[in-house]
Amino acid sequence: MKNKYIKAITAFTILTILLTGCGNTTKGNKSADQAPNQNQTQSNSEEKAHFYYTANESGSVSKIDATTNEVVDTITEADGAPYNVQVSPDGKVIGYTLAAKMTENQSKDENMDMNMKMNGFAVFYDTDTGKLIKKIEVGKHPAHIVFTEDGKYVLVTNNEDNNASVIDAKLTK
Repeated sequence: MKNKYIKAITAFTILTILLTGCGNTTKGNKSADQAPNQNQTQSNSEEKAHFYYTANESGSVSKIDATTNEVVDTITEADGAPYNVQVSPDGKVIGYTLAAKMTENQSKDENMDMNMKMNGFAVFYDTDTGKLIKKIEVGKHPAHIVFTEDGKYVLVTNNEDNNASVIDAKLTK
């Protein structure tokens, strides 16, 4: 049992370091205090709307308007519990990990054991249409999903297998 916790803590620590590094990129971003470009011809109203996504414990993923913080769409996942949501570098695809669904007629410990022993999925949706693109089976108890900066691959950590799945991003389009 102690070995499981050590593996889980190690995997979580490595993943945290990886995701922290991925989340701190600022290439091409303007800081809030920079003046707008004098040659800018588009007005703010003509700019494309921006959204962010969140995985909900209830088994859904919410698309939220970044300007109003209003939920504009919800993806309901009947087959499990979405965990981590990421947007592809080009903004056209969202991906999230999906662990096995826990059942109501089993104890919490039985559910957790079952959840850890079943393969999960990486699920991909089109950000414009909200339609399912692909659901790809990965390892046991997937946790985090990350698109590589160049957009060529999608990485998924499989906590119970103590490994990562590498998915060719062409499969997600």
